[in-house]
Amino acid sequence: MRSYLRLIIFCVLTSLMSEINAQQVKYFRTGEKLEYSINYGWFRLGEAEAMVIDHRENQGGISQYSIELKARTVGFLSFIKNVEARYSSYLDTRTYKPVYSESQLLEGRDTWDQDNFFDYEKMIVDVRVRRNRADKRFSQRDVPLKENTYDILGTYMYLRNIDWGQLDVGDSLMLSTLYQKKIYDFGVESAGYETVTFEGEDYKAYKLYVLFPISTTFPKEKAVIFWVINRDGVHLPVMIEANMRIGRVTCELKGVSYPD
Repeated sequence: MRSYLRLIIFCVLTSLMSEINAQQVKYFRTGEKLEYSINYGWFRLGEAEAMVIDHRENQGGISQYSIELKARTVGFLSFIKNVEARYSSYLDTRTYKPVYSESQLLEGRDTWDQDNFFDYEKMIVDVRVRRNRADKRFSQRDVPLKENTYDILGTYMYLRNIDWGQLDVGDSLMLSTLYQKKIYDFGVESAGYETVTFEGEDYKAYKLYVLFPISTTFPKEKAVIFWVINRDGVHLPVMIEANMRIGRVTCELKGVSYPD
């Protein structure tokens, strides 16, 4: 069950690349907060919040966005195995590539604290992990980067800011994401449009497949699907569906808020 909880969170985050208008458009608002509900059938497993906190000028010579995501188990699942995750990143405003990111994961009594320092000139990320918060020592390793490697939140922001309307059905984008101490490759394929309902209104949504290798966890191709709407110039991932061996897990957008 613990491994599936990690995979559920990973699927949610990576679903939330080419250079298609990525630097010319901005389909989000600074200060926004998106709230999600994670469900397994009728059971509510968890909740998540994705926040664009602010825009900082000239941090280390690079203009950056500060992004944060929190996820946690709720309800009966919290009594079986409580999981809380927090990810925060500083992203280059031009490319959405991370300059620095950190994560904290709590599973019952187990903890995982990680700091990542990205260097796209040397093409490495300095990964430092502390498995137990009582232990002040970090394990350290340099992980080779690829040109299209992002972290979890960099991937989320990059995908949100693609003009999906420029892709034909069947077109795909390839990217990679740093998750914990490994680089994971996957693709995103355009599946055209579908009508979805959000907050009582119907929207024409982009339908997109996340392409993972077939495995015991994902027993079929195109096992992860997400739908993105454009509401008042903002791209909102309103639904994510992961078809796993244990069944269908969904992540549904429940609310969007902006600062006054």
